[in-house]
Amino acid sequence: MLKQEQHKRFINMNEMLLSSRCYWYAQLTRTIVPIGNDNNSIHQRPDYVHT
Repeated sequence: MLKQEQHKRFINMNEMLLSSRCYWYAQLTRTIVPIGNDNNSIHQRPDYVHT
């Protein structure tokens, strides 16, 4: 049960890192992205490279 919670927290942390990285990448390439904490916007953009 504890491991599941830690795993969930790790995924949430990953989401935050990914969204901030995507935003930074978009700023770098001057791509227009919706500003806000919309997690769905990450998955709607296929041009983002998931690393």
